[in-house]
Amino acid sequence: MEDPDATILQTSVDFNVDDILLKYGIGTTTEIESNTRKTKTSPKISKDRPKLKVYELSSSESEDELKSPIKKNSKKANLNNSPHSPNKTNKITKKKSPNKVDPARKALLALERAQRKQDAENKKLEAAKHKEIKKMMSEANKQLKPEECLKFVTAIIDENITNKNTIDLTSAFKELGSNYQLQSQIIPNTITWTRKLHTHQINDDCGTLKPIVTVEELPDLLLILTSQELFEFIKQDKLMQHIKTIESIFVNKSVSLGVLGLDKEVKNLKGKQGLSYTDVMTALTEIQIFCNCCYRNLNGPADLLALLCQFTKAIAQRPYKLQQQEKYAATNWYMKGDNKDCVKVDKKGNGLKRLWQQQITAFPLARLETAESIIEKYPTLPSLMEAYDFSINKERENLLADIEVRRHAGPMTSSRRIGKEMSKKLNIFYNSLDGDATIS
Repeated sequence: MEDPDATILQTSVDFNVDDILLKYGIGTTTEIESNTRKTKTSPKISKDRPKLKVYELSSSESEDELKSPIKKNSKKANLNNSPHSPNKTNKITKKKSPNKVDPARKALLALERAQRKQDAENKKLEAAKHKEIKKMMSEANKQLKPEECLKFVTAIIDENITNKNTIDLTSAFKELGSNYQLQSQIIPNTITWTRKLHTHQINDDCGTLKPIVTVEELPDLLLILTSQELFEFIKQDKLMQHIKTIESIFVNKSVSLGVLGLDKEVKNLKGKQGLSYTDVMTALTEIQIFCNCCYRNLNGPADLLALLCQFTKAIAQRPYKLQQQEKYAATNWYMKGDNKDCVKVDKKGNGLKRLWQQQITAFPLARLETAESIIEKYPTLPSLMEAYDFSINKERENLLADIEVRRHAGPMTSSRRIGKEMSKKLNIFYNSLDGDATIS
């Protein structure tokens, strides 16, 4: 029995081999043989070169597909590119679209962006908070400065004082730059003081600073008595008791006493009213020793108003002065307190000329006229040092020798020169590199 597959193969393969070779650009069998003779060697066929295989057309393929035209620019056909090549497997690789990202990575990137944004916002909030804290500290320090502290202090004056004495409180406190308030006190004829404190509190909800204004009671009290009221307390032996009663009501307050017309009335006593000068002075001394209460004699309403302004200013400046005292308490020596010739220089540079003048007069035999003559030519120390830099050693010693010094003002005054010795001393002091050099 014949093989049916062989019959199919025989019927299917019914075409010319040369046509197929020409179709794929290889050439005819005759051309191949002629080329082989010319080389006299058998042609070397590359292993990678596809072998020509004859295969059967399936029912789904037509003969026209094999006879499809080849591109004109291609010299050789690559049989492996054929969809029917047995050595090639048709695999379709799909590239991921750039818009299609892994959801987990997309969520991670979004989280990172949100974290960076949150960090930037936190930095801005932190910077704003530091700025507010710095501003708060600046305002707190501003309250202590001598030129600003009076604005935050208020004097609470008992109404009985103004009823007995005609004083212009409005103009006096306006000139002082402070405030006052008329109010009935628990103890008549007393004056107390309060201070406004501007502080800030951090809000826990949003972390912002909230401004808070508090009123602080200051530990000072001033009692104003007339001479007749004082004499009544002394005759009844109740002056010390009255002072102690005030101290018990106003705890931690320092009590001071002001007496109107004391000098005039105490000299006219002479046994009148059952008192003498000695009795009055003894009673006043007792309250100073046992109650730590100082007194001030006031000749009239003008002295009362001046005393009130003095107390207000001293109380307002007390925190600043205590701060300065603590600042210099650590040093064993304070130049300004030890030497009266110290010169104060402010931020605007006022005082530099006087300081330069004071430095020159510190040299032996250098008087004020000498310093003024040098300053007229060299207004500052850097200008003198610049002149020294542009001079050689011998010129430096005599740089200031020929400067004229006028002894007195006026047309008839005589003049002299600074001289070589003084010029030499200044040169040694400002230019010598020897720390042990002496100014003779």
